[in-house]
Amino acid sequence: ARGDFEAAVASYRQALLLDPGSPGYLNDLGWLAYKMGRVGEAVRALEQAAAARPENPLILTNLGLAYLKAGENARATEVFSVAHRMEPGYPLALYGLARAAAARGDYAAAAAAYWRARRESGHDIYAVLWATAALRVHWMAAALTLLLGIGALGGAVSLLLRARRPAPPAPP
Repeated sequence: ARGDFEAAVASYRQALLLDPGSPGYLNDLGWLAYKMGRVGEAVRALEQAAAARPENPLILTNLGLAYLKAGENARATEVFSVAHRMEPGYPLALYGLARAAAARGDYAAAAAAYWRARRESGHDIYAVLWATAALRVHWMAAALTLLLGIGALGGAVSLLLRARRPAPPAPP
């Protein structure tokens, strides 16, 4: 809470000496490592937590996010899917599925998962994420329409300027 992540890591490691294999401590240590950008450490801690508590969708979702950050989209999608099957309305699992879909470029699937997370949770942040993904689905059409509009406007301006241009002087 104070932002002293190194002290927090040391405290979690101390706690794990007292309670080795604690899924709660391993999850928290893994999430902290994830937030610090220590992806390998995060994956190791969260894999241990998931092995100790495979029925916990929060631990599985955190593991999926760490896999995503490690560039392991297939593994992330698998873990998010397991968490979602365990608890179908769990918004964080849906968020993870959406992030994995977006990472593989499937923005339509991402938009659908974000929208469902919004419905299930009532949190508007998912609506913002849905809108972003939906725009990415349609970005090509929007960009093409914009370019065609600019091109048409440029053509019209060019015609107007030519029509208003004075005639060249007659040769002597």
